[in-house]
Amino acid sequence: MWDVPLTGSYLTGLEAGKSIAHIYLKYVRDVDDWMAAEVLRSMVRDLIAKAPLDEREETVKRGQFAGFMSEIFNWLKASAQFAGSSLDRVEDQALVDRVNHYLDAGVADAIDAEIERAST
Repeated sequence: MWDVPLTGSYLTGLEAGKSIAHIYLKYVRDVDDWMAAEVLRSMVRDLIAKAPLDEREETVKRGQFAGFMSEIFNWLKASAQFAGSSLDRVEDQALVDRVNHYLDAGVADAIDAEIERAST
């Protein structure tokens, strides 16, 4: 999903990354599809896995990553601040407890067993 040439400099990579973020955000708005999360995951995975040939390409890659992630963060921050009022009703400790619940091996085994049972 991330097939962007590693040309230019850190600054041009930064601006390219921001522009790619805008393309992705427009896609999210226009398509309104659950696949948008998979597209984002694939984009980030492929960018991280992209193998630069030299130090200059590594610098450009860092710029692309920084630009893309900073722009996605800006939109995520705006969303959380202006559309995230439901988060106010959740205590921080409740969020931590929920994470720990799903990290428990017994819970994971029970979920896996249920998925296995449902698929047979």
